[in-house]
Amino acid sequence: MRITNHRIRLGLEEFRIIRAADSLTRARLIGQDPARGGLQMNVDAGAARYVGMLWLLAARSRRSLIYLPLRGGALPAGGTQYPLEEPPLDLVLLHHSLQFKPHHWKRLRGGLGRGATGTVRLSPDDLPGDGTIDYDAHRHRRYRDVFHQHVHAETMFMVGSAKVFRETAGIFFDIFKHGPHYHPPAELREDFNLHYCKELDAPLAGSGREIHIEYTRRWVG
Repeated sequence: MRITNHRIRLGLEEFRIIRAADSLTRARLIGQDPARGGLQMNVDAGAARYVGMLWLLAARSRRSLIYLPLRGGALPAGGTQYPLEEPPLDLVLLHHSLQFKPHHWKRLRGGLGRGATGTVRLSPDDLPGDGTIDYDAHRHRRYRDVFHQHVHAETMFMVGSAKVFRETAGIFFDIFKHGPHYHPPAELREDFNLHYCKELDAPLAGSGREIHIEYTRRWVG
């Protein structure tokens, strides 16, 4: 997978930012107003696979910020009707050990140049194997490998451990595999659920909001 590496100094600290080298034009995230509830993410098959790869990259890049610029992409056509008055969000994935302060992000983002293009080797085979995820542990109230969310400078920060990134990356590969071929059962065709979707919700969403991730076939722009 092609990526772009950036190193930016802010005061005494240097930050490494990894950005998707290929444009994610068919991926969109909205839901800035907490009063509206959860977040809505729309992806086509290619974007779902790409985001899943970047999710896996976040699991193994504990000293980097993984930046997904999503705000300038196309608009979904049809499907779930979300409030268009809400501005779209970019996405940054990072390991909690970085202890990054989101209020620094606008200055870092403003300093991004062309960067250095490189490649990383990632594969869906890097996902945890069947039977290795302890779903019962997820339901324990003291379970700590969960995401923390912050919104700043039109960006959603997903902060978590390597484990929670690995265990949730499969959501996107599932959409990549099954979304394009999904046909709702006859009993649902007059109902609202005509799309293929997955939820990143409690308990792994932590104290943040759930993300409804929807395969979207048709786009505008």
